[in-house]
Amino acid sequence: MPSKIENQAELDVQFCGESLTVESNTVVANRLDVVMVKTQSCDYFMKGSIVTFCVEIKNNGNPLELPMVFRDKLYGYVEYVDGSFTVDGVSKTPEFHGNELTYRFNTLNKSMKLCFKVKVKS
Repeated sequence: MPSKIENQAELDVQFCGESLTVESNTVVANRLDVVMVKTQSCDYFMKGSIVTFCVEIKNNGNPLELPMVFRDKLYGYVEYVDGSFTVDGVSKTPEFHGNELTYRFNTLNKSMKLCFKVKVKS
C-alpha cells in the first residue's frame, strides 16, 4: 500500500538571524525577500520508488553575499541516491550530518534550484 511522503527543507542565512523552513509543495518567505518552494516528483511512494525533490530558492531583493546553509532531513525510510544532487543542473557534492543533507553556499543572485533523489528502502 502506498504511503504519503513526509519531507521538509530549511535554509539558514547565517549572520542575519533568518531561517526559512518549507514543507513540500508550499511557499515561504522572509524579511530578506527570499522565497523557497519545494516540490517532489510524487506524493505517495512504495518500497523501491525513486523520488526527486527540488527546492527553488528565489531572491526578489538585492543579491546576497553571505554564508547560507541549505538543510534537508532524510527520513529513515529513504536513502540518498549517490551523485543525484544538482544545483541549477550542475552536479555538486552535499555534506551529510547523520540523516541530514547539507549544502553550503555564499551567493544568491536571482534564483537557485537544488534537486536530489532518494530511494525508498522500507
